[in-house]
Amino acid sequence: PQYKYTRVKPNGLQNLSSSKMEPLKFMTGKFSGKLIVPGAEPYELELIFNWNDNGSVMTNLWNLGDAGNTNTSVFSYDFVSQAIKGRMFNSSGFQIDAIYIPGQSSEKIAVFAESAEEVNGGMYHCITTFDFSEEGKLKWSAINRVSQFGIELPDLSADLVKK
Repeated sequence: PQYKYTRVKPNGLQNLSSSKMEPLKFMTGKFSGKLIVPGAEPYELELIFNWNDNGSVMTNLWNLGDAGNTNTSVFSYDFVSQAIKGRMFNSSGFQIDAIYIPGQSSEKIAVFAESAEEVNGGMYHCITTFDFSEEGKLKWSAINRVSQFGIELPDLSADLVKK
C-alpha cells in the first residue's frame, strides 16, 4: 500500500481538518418548512446545522414533527479516503452513510451520495442535495432513492426558510 504523510504542528491537524470542511461552511443555521412526500400529507420539518469550535465537525439535527422521526448526522473530513463523509443516526436505529460529491456541488449547494444496509440485508441508496443558493432559504431533496429488496421509493423534497 501507498502511504501519505503530512507534517503537522501541534494543533495543526485540527486546523487542517477545518480547512478540508470549507466546502460545507455555508451549511449553518436553523431552517423549517414542509417535507413533501408523494401521496401523503406534508410533514413539518426542521433542520438545524451546527459546527464545533474549530470548524472541523458539522452536525445536522433533523426533526420531522408529527412523524416522530429524528435524525442526527455528523460530518467530518476522512483523511484515509480524503473525502468529507457523514453518518446519519435515525431514531429508529437505521444508520445511513453519506459522502460529499465535490463534482456535483458548488459554492452554495452540497450534494451527497447516501447508502445503508437495510434490516432485510438489501442496500439503500439515494442522492441528497442541500441547496442554499437563495438567501435565507434551503431546498432539500433526496432523489433516485432505491431500496434493493423493498418497495419503490419516491423522491422527497422540502422548501425551508431560515429561522
